[in-house]
Amino acid sequence: MENPASIASREFAMHSEKTTRPQTLTPNRWAGSRVLETVHRLNARCMVLLAEAAQETRAAQYSTGVFASRELWMRMDEPACRRAGTCPLFLLDLKFRDTAWWKTVSDPAQRSATACGPATERRFAEPLREALMEGWSIARLMPQLLTFPFGIAPAIAALIRELPLADLDRILAWHGHCARPRWPQNRKFWDMLLMAAVSTDEEALQRVRLYCVQLLGGEFLRTRH
Repeated sequence: MENPASIASREFAMHSEKTTRPQTLTPNRWAGSRVLETVHRLNARCMVLLAEAAQETRAAQYSTGVFASRELWMRMDEPACRRAGTCPLFLLDLKFRDTAWWKTVSDPAQRSATACGPATERRFAEPLREALMEGWSIARLMPQLLTFPFGIAPAIAALIRELPLADLDRILAWHGHCARPRWPQNRKFWDMLLMAAVSTDEEALQRVRLYCVQLLGGEFLRTRH
């Protein structure tokens, strides 16, 4: 079976090419375009929340990769947040590579057995809930969209796909505060994203988009070995 990350990368590249080059014929719309648009919107909201968090010493203490360049975060106005939000991968992470954690929280009897470290209050709970509810609703028709653009490891995507909606809602209500920025210690990614967003450099932004797909692919390959 082809690696889901390879499929995602190829589909994203095709989608990007269709939307950046003039076409004589109207191209077919990628099946995941609507979902990608939702991810862009939620990412922009997350960037606004992260810009707020960057001003709080308490938040920066446990996520130095994300907030290492706080001077760039100070420049993240609403248009810059929207540009950064066009990253093709959901920028929040709820232990999306930790199969054991998801198996535990899927059991209603394990409500208190899933400590997740210091919380960023509940600021990310709302966009996280909207993203996973959207992902769950389309998973039966297009299950690959849980892997890309939501960035959920295939084994966990399969688990989420089989959850009753009420159970997913319960997990988000009890554990949504565990959400973190994706790759919280990867300063290179976050600095690239911020610099591209504040500079309005479209080529730099495209490099970040491709880089985040590569990061996701690397994660999934490591998970399989």
